[in-house]
Amino acid sequence: MNKIIKKIIYKFFFIISKFIKSNDIGVLMYHSIDDSDWKLNVNIKDFNKQIGYLIRNYKIVKLDDVVKYVKGETILDKKSIALTFDDGFESMYYNVFPLVKKFNFPITIFLTTNLESTAKSKNLPRLNWEQIKEMSDSGLVSFQVHGHNHLNLKNIIDNQDKLAEEVLYCRNIIAEKLSITPKYMAYAFGHKNDKVVEFIKKSDFKAAFTINEGLINKGDDLFNIKRTQIDRTMNFCLFKMRLTKAVDLNRKFIDFIRKKIWKKISV
Repeated sequence: MNKIIKKIIYKFFFIISKFIKSNDIGVLMYHSIDDSDWKLNVNIKDFNKQIGYLIRNYKIVKLDDVVKYVKGETILDKKSIALTFDDGFESMYYNVFPLVKKFNFPITIFLTTNLESTAKSKNLPRLNWEQIKEMSDSGLVSFQVHGHNHLNLKNIIDNQDKLAEEVLYCRNIIAEKLSITPKYMAYAFGHKNDKVVEFIKKSDFKAAFTINEGLINKGDDLFNIKRTQIDRTMNFCLFKMRLTKAVDLNRKFIDFIRKKIWKKISV
């Protein structure tokens, strides 16, 4: 029932978005691309269909281009999209990298540098450094920071040693292995606060990415750049709608409802 209601609401906002002038510029957030039953997974057939749609209807751009657009340093096509993949699962090498090479489009992997599999991600196998190096050397795959152990930075912000290990050690390992120093960060679980953001800024990162969905606009906060999650719970129709202004309208609607509920609870 919830899925049906969600689709109806999105369809309503999608229709409304047709009458709103906007640039459909966004960043998509994927995790694993395989046929497992993990919630954050997208199966191979669906992913191939999604990529085909993006290639036909959008310009797939580098994350660098999105950051420059936010800073007002470049102009992007009205329908531009950047693709990001969190954690660094082995499926990137076998199910994504071949498409990247075949159709010559850029992607970014926010890498958790402790490459051991974990129960919270169904023990899905991780990339190894040989695969990571090959992908990086192609010039089409950028590896950026997602933490060494995928920790909630809010929980360790007052422990400078642990914070340095989680963020700076992750960046240093990638730089050492690939001879390219990462400049972007994706907050693990999307968790951050003012102290976390200040630490990332002082650590000389140029931008940081969240899990807050929505389109990208010039002048957005460089350390709070939105990404729209794509996972196995979304059919192809919903995938297409989430690329448009409908994603912003839906987000505002959800935020409004949550504030109303919270207000009632607080009274």
